[in-house]
Amino acid sequence: MLTPVEPKPAASVVLVRPGSAQPVELYMIRRRAGMRFLGGFYAFPGGKVAAADAVALARCRGLAPEAAGERLGNQEGVPSLAFWVAAIRELFEETGVLMAERDGPAGKVRVDPRTVTTAVKLSDDPLWPDGDGPVQASLWTE
Repeated sequence: MLTPVEPKPAASVVLVRPGSAQPVELYMIRRRAGMRFLGGFYAFPGGKVAAADAVALARCRGLAPEAAGERLGNQEGVPSLAFWVAAIRELFEETGVLMAERDGPAGKVRVDPRTVTTAVKLSDDPLWPDGDGPVQASLWTE
């Protein structure tokens, strides 16, 4: 008999833009064929909420913890804003797309992902996760 798996808090990112040949285009990744779970399949970037994501909460700009809680309706026991931070982190780790900013002489500036390595964490100075970038649409638990 199979034992049900306990769901873990996680976030996925669906990048959407207006298309040229179609109304919209979606950005997906293809998982390495040798991966144990769904190897070779296409997926949206994402993964579980990590403990380090909670550390980066104080550094997140553009979305207050209260607003994140209202949008998400989260009952997972994890700060709602941690889902945004996890989504931003996973997106960068899996694709190189970085939704973060730095303080510059003229105020906040977008970060060029070519200047950041995956060893840099969103909780490290001087990166600030851009909570205003991802727009949350729903919370699903299966």
